[in-house]
Amino acid sequence: MGEVAGAHGLEGALKVRPLTDFPDHLRALGAVMVEIAGDDIGVRRVEWAKIAGQRAIMKIEGVENRKQAQTLLGARLKIRRSTAAPLPPGHYYVPDIVGLRVMTSDGNDLGEITEVIRAPANDVYVTPRAMIPAVKAIVHEIDMERGVIIVEPIPGLAEE
Repeated sequence: MGEVAGAHGLEGALKVRPLTDFPDHLRALGAVMVEIAGDDIGVRRVEWAKIAGQRAIMKIEGVENRKQAQTLLGARLKIRRSTAAPLPPGHYYVPDIVGLRVMTSDGNDLGEITEVIRAPANDVYVTPRAMIPAVKAIVHEIDMERGVIIVEPIPGLAEE
């Protein structure tokens, strides 16, 4: 859901960079899983959260002062899938996209998506052979049942 970008104030509040297209969902969270450098440090109750421009400000249980908040710089705040808000049609959570096979409309296999880069203009799907802008002009179909994404082959899309 987000990444800790710094401390806010003296009482242990966190500045959070939302990693979701729906940052308002951060205000409704009851708890978050905190992960630092791939290590899960536990589930923490969210005491309060608000949206402030492009960031969220969040207070979580167990973080009582600025020094403690600063130790969480770069930590990922995650939620259980069962608590995730439903998405509108045509939107997907990143973990649903990672692992899908990418095929061009002419049958060329570009491999499985290994990463989704959250760029300002649009997401980018990364496979071993291509970096694919996640825009309608290129991504024609996402078939979750078959585990396949069909893309339009454009010059320079894939490594030869």
